[in-house]
Amino acid sequence: MGRISTARRPTSTRLRGGGRLLAASVALWLALGAPARADAPYPAWTTVPTATGSLIKGGNFARDCLFNPVLDGQRSQRIRFVVWCSTEAGGVRFRLRRVDHGEITGISRIAEATGSGRAGAFRCRKVKQIVECAGHKHGPVVIRGWIEVRNGERCEPLYSPSANFIFRGKADGCSRRHYEPHFSLGYMRSFRHEFGLDLDLGNNRAAIDRRIRAIIRSWRRGEPVARVSAAEIGQPLRPVDQRELEFRDELLDRTVGALESWVPSHAATTYAGYWIDDQVHGGAVVYVGFTQEQEAQLDAFKKQVQLFAPDHVKPFPIAPEYSEAELEAWSEKVFIPARSSISNLASSAGVNVEENKVEVGTQHVAKMKRLLRARFGTLDPFLVVFERPGILL
Repeated sequence: MGRISTARRPTSTRLRGGGRLLAASVALWLALGAPARADAPYPAWTTVPTATGSLIKGGNFARDCLFNPVLDGQRSQRIRFVVWCSTEAGGVRFRLRRVDHGEITGISRIAEATGSGRAGAFRCRKVKQIVECAGHKHGPVVIRGWIEVRNGERCEPLYSPSANFIFRGKADGCSRRHYEPHFSLGYMRSFRHEFGLDLDLGNNRAAIDRRIRAIIRSWRRGEPVARVSAAEIGQPLRPVDQRELEFRDELLDRTVGALESWVPSHAATTYAGYWIDDQVHGGAVVYVGFTQEQEAQLDAFKKQVQLFAPDHVKPFPIAPEYSEAELEAWSEKVFIPARSSISNLASSAGVNVEENKVEVGTQHVAKMKRLLRARFGTLDPFLVVFERPGILL
């Protein structure tokens, strides 16, 4: 298997306060290269994911296709390729070439597409030594075609950038070692719980595990959504799971973007932040809080801004007491002055929007509570939790 790179969804479930900051930190951690795991879906030498600089996208082109070449067992000069595409609809285009710019002697002019999202065959052409293929899809498809090279050159590396993935490596079959990823049942169970993907099964662990095993089997069969999501986030998903996560992404991105534009001029002193709850039947919900006239301010926001899914944007279940700005000011006081009793004991301090508190992490919970009460005269703005100190890398 070759080298595949990708960069997409942040993997946090409830974004609190500075949700964008948390998502950005997760994306940065991924871009720098997550530590290798025993249950990772690719070998240690594969980089998954990193940001790509070669995006082929324009207009209404889908971004969710994954390229993989395989040696043809019947023809000594031919390399077959398969492209798995997930749930997005629209145009698809991808390119491939030899890494060393070696010669490609022949191509399939038509690449066949199969699957529920099929909208017709894909057409391929060769421009100098680059093969370009393009077509359309309504949803998940598998695209199959081939190229030919000179005798003895089939195992020279190939390169194929598409919108979200970059393949760089040799075709399957060039190595005697057959690699199949190990998907951890426990990890998949935890991920699916975090994002509310099995709410219909309640707490029936046996049913959830049966579903997960069926999803893994679909990966082995080459189901396109399972293949693409495994490369993208480290585990296979069902089409309905992928659509739920896409809805979540769109809801979060567009709601937060609207808040960033609207709040400074309309609710700078009363805005208490937002958080997203995935444990909701019917799709994720973004909760937005204000310290005064919460429902009226949220209604004003909805009327003045074109939201993506306004029914999924709701006020805090309990009206917040503190604004986001007030909590940020309180959190800064935890580490001022430096080397005080409080700052020495604190592992972290930040805004917990869902609880409308400053969350202070420490190994000495009871002592921290006493010190905060003695210094500030109250514990009201603080939520003290046990946390081990961070490890500097």
